[in-house]
Amino acid sequence: QALAFQPASLQAVCPTLRVLCCASCNLQDDSLGALSCLSELRRLDLSDNNVASLEAVDGLLQGLPRLLSLDLRGNPVARLPRYTETVVVMTGQLAVLDDQPVKPQQREALLRL
Repeated sequence: QALAFQPASLQAVCPTLRVLCCASCNLQDDSLGALSCLSELRRLDLSDNNVASLEAVDGLLQGLPRLLSLDLRGNPVARLPRYTETVVVMTGQLAVLDDQPVKPQQREALLRL
């Protein structure tokens, strides 16, 4: 059974929550939308879930302007071709993806493509 998010609870912690670990919680693409209200989040661990689409990841990232570290290892989305490159381009501030540093030169080169 997947972890369920209560909108009122998320709104209550939204101004202060900086780190969230939801590893191995059986989350799916449709679960991610609830997290996009966490605008102060800096680090998000969604490893070992069932996130499958880049569209769901993009929707999530649009609501997390301060996110610096994202972990999606162990999700179907992480096995898609050009996954790393696509996620790096989706957000300008991400410094760590799947426990690997995102170098500014890497982002700049991808943006020129």
